Amino acid sequence: MLSVMVLFLPGIAFNPDKSADQTGIMDLAPTTSVNFTIPESDYTQNQLSRDRRLYYILDQDQKETVITTPSPTLSPTPTTSPTPTPYPLVYDAAGIPQEGMPVDDFMTDGSTWYISSSKVNVRQMPNTSSDIIARLVMGDAVTRISYGLHWSCVQTADGIIGYILTRLMSDQFVARPTPSPTPSPKPTKAPAPTAIPVNPGSVLTDEQKAQIVELARSCLGVKYVYGSESMDGFDCSGLTTYIYLELFGITNLPRTALGQATAGKAVPLDSIEIGDIICFDWSHNDGICDHVAIYIGGGQYIHASYSKGYVLEATLKPTFPVVSVRRIIY
Repeated sequence: MLSVMVLFLPGIAFNPDKSADQTGIMDLAPTTSVNFTIPESDYTQNQLSRDRRLYYILDQDQKETVITTPSPTLSPTPTTSPTPTPYPLVYDAAGIPQEGMPVDDFMTDGSTWYISSSKVNVRQMPNTSSDIIARLVMGDAVTRISYGLHWSCVQTADGIIGYILTRLMSDQFVARPTPSPTPSPKPTKAPAPTAIPVNPGSVLTDEQKAQIVELARSCLGVKYVYGSESMDGFDCSGLTTYIYLELFGITNLPRTALGQATAGKAVPLDSIEIGDIICFDWSHNDGICDHVAIYIGGGQYIHASYSKGYVLEATLKPTFPVVSVRRIIY
């Protein structure tokens, strides 16, 4: 014989005082269960598996219904929380990273590094809002005292200690640019005087000038990114390089403002035409170009402004520190 628990639905009940093959219907409270026994032969006849849990329910016609216990629902595997970044990553309006690591946590160094950009500011703290305390040029050697995520603490040859964006330096030797020697002029006969045209004029066609203006204005609003020359970002010389490369395939235009100040040929400011590069000295008033823009006519020019953080159009005023106007195609 086999003992079995019977679960009765509401309205159905079994009388345990009667045998297993007799009907005993009585009133019970809803969802009542009782135990009873059935012959081993009935158990074998119904071919019940010994390793399964079953419930027998006896309905009003004394028929057996088998219900299999449902499989349990698996609990979802908990997800792990992301590891927090130890130091914040912040950029200024020009896209330059600001140091997130406290200077007290900088890694110590002591090795010699070399400036790899044409002109680099040394700042009092490792961010672009800090005061500029010195300026270095390509090839200058510094001692890197310590370094963080993006900036390094350095000591210059003059003993000044400050901070430089690490990507503007190299641990490999960088030579100072050597200026091309100016050949000594050979004495010649003075040529017969000729009339010098007041305005030599540009060789660009009206269609080419219109293309320069259109392309330059399509760059308005693109963010300032130091060292970049694409629609993802420009610095000042990167914008002029991009325009001459896209429209005229010129690949040898110098990539710095200082270099573009000697590119092409010089023209008087009062003879400026569309496509000419305007060279400014905004920083030191020493006659050395540190910013360039492209002239689009009507007294207007377009440039990638570091202070504004994007490419914009501006009016050329007589008081602006223009050191040169360069005509690239002539």
